[in-house]
Amino acid sequence: MSEPLVEIVGVSKAFPIRGGIFGGVRGVVHAVNDVSFRLARGEVFGLAGESGSGKSTIARMILGLETPTSGAILIDGRDFAGERDWRKRSSVVQMVFQNPGSSLNPRRSVGQSIAVPLAARGHSLRERKRRIAELIAQVQLPSSFVERYPYELSGGQKQRVAIARALAAEPKLMVLDEPTSALDVSVQAKIIELLDELRSRVTAYPVIARSEATKQPMPPLASCGKNRSVFCSQRRAAGRSEGATAAQRPWIASLRSR
Repeated sequence: MSEPLVEIVGVSKAFPIRGGIFGGVRGVVHAVNDVSFRLARGEVFGLAGESGSGKSTIARMILGLETPTSGAILIDGRDFAGERDWRKRSSVVQMVFQNPGSSLNPRRSVGQSIAVPLAARGHSLRERKRRIAELIAQVQLPSSFVERYPYELSGGQKQRVAIARALAAEPKLMVLDEPTSALDVSVQAKIIELLDELRSRVTAYPVIARSEATKQPMPPLASCGKNRSVFCSQRRAAGRSEGATAAQRPWIASLRSR
């Protein structure tokens, strides 16, 4: 059996509660408690649950935006739990945020935003221009969009730019934090289809979704390849985050069957 691309081992995260005149620690909130799972190469992995159940905290720890209180985060066999050097992480994992409007710099054009990770990887100006044109085409936007700014784009177009920017770093892993929740239903389907088409360029996709999202018809995920879902429960406050089988959570079964 091949080694997993990502392995989360007993990861927990507690945030201190501060208060009083001197801002002392008065307690802790256990956002994530002893969570473990594996993500194979070529796999689409669904991390689902209610708002406040710790999904985004797990994603932020994978990206290095938060440090686990305990546990290990292994990516391609390397422990990234305490890695704070963004240069080492950026070529391994990238993130597409749920709100494309706030994830793009309003003062940068589309081309300038995509150029940032390319410049960080040492590409020449000529090579950056070539790659930007390729990435714009890959996310199915007109070449003229290179000169546009975020305020000139629709929500779906902004998310396509965010995806192109993430792909520019050539990551092995791309974390999608509710990538369609801020978009209209018709646009959601198009973004999911785009991600399906782009899967050959990224090794794996962890997809984060709220359980409430399943109250509306969802775009098909089964066509993306191997899919698994793990449910994050708000019972974390009682000292655990629980996994659920499809039989226990009918809406997870609906994700797998679509």
